[in-house]
Amino acid sequence: MPKLKGAALQTQLERLPHWHFNPPRQAVERRFVFKDFNAAFGFMSRVALAAEQRNHHPEWSNVYNRVDLAFTTHEVGGLSLRDIDFALWVDELAAAIEAEPPAAPAPAPAPGGMPALYAEPGHLIRRAHQTAVAVFYGVQGRQVTPVQYAILRALLDHPGIDQVTLAGLVDLDTSTTADIAVRLEQKGWIVRERLPRRQRSLCLTEAGRGLLLAMLQKAQTMSAQLLQPLEAAEQAELMRLLRQLLRLPAQAAPAHRDNP
Repeated sequence: MPKLKGAALQTQLERLPHWHFNPPRQAVERRFVFKDFNAAFGFMSRVALAAEQRNHHPEWSNVYNRVDLAFTTHEVGGLSLRDIDFALWVDELAAAIEAEPPAAPAPAPAPGGMPALYAEPGHLIRRAHQTAVAVFYGVQGRQVTPVQYAILRALLDHPGIDQVTLAGLVDLDTSTTADIAVRLEQKGWIVRERLPRRQRSLCLTEAGRGLLLAMLQKAQTMSAQLLQPLEAAEQAELMRLLRQLLRLPAQAAPAHRDNP
């Protein structure tokens, strides 16, 4: 997606009356103030999930009920339509949160003292996903997103596969996979070569391979942190149940072993 410049930039900035354009930073910035920390944290959680889905992450900071957000597209060195669209979505989210009525009294706890919501598997899986993402960034840093890591990992095991096959391996739609592949190529981590029928084969570059192998050296630490509350037998049982839930083979494929 190209960088916005000149009249095109000015036209798009007019769509963001609540945002400030910072020329040295080449970013749009806005401060949000909510009624309390819970509202601010709820806002950040929903923005974080949207950022993962869009594979486009803002810069932000939080102090109690205040959240400072900035959008820029690093790949193009400035603002793009991705920033404008995300900022507009964030404006709508903040307005919806501000319009929410006061919270109703908490429902009666389910047996065992936990809220009834915690008896719903979908809620627990969502919370587990949030924990997994937090552990990933805590161990690996923010240079690579979890979705980008999955794609790089798949290409290490299957060099030269086409984008459609890759999308199936990492459980993404083909459009999202193609979009992420373009960004990984721009970063110099993969190369794409044209195949018949408008397909492309993908391979890691030496830089991408080196980056991934360095991340794989931390993979065991990442898994250990994520599963730390469980005993060894419980960890194995959790992995078995997850594979069963996702209808995967009963035994995971052996880990790829390679030396840097």
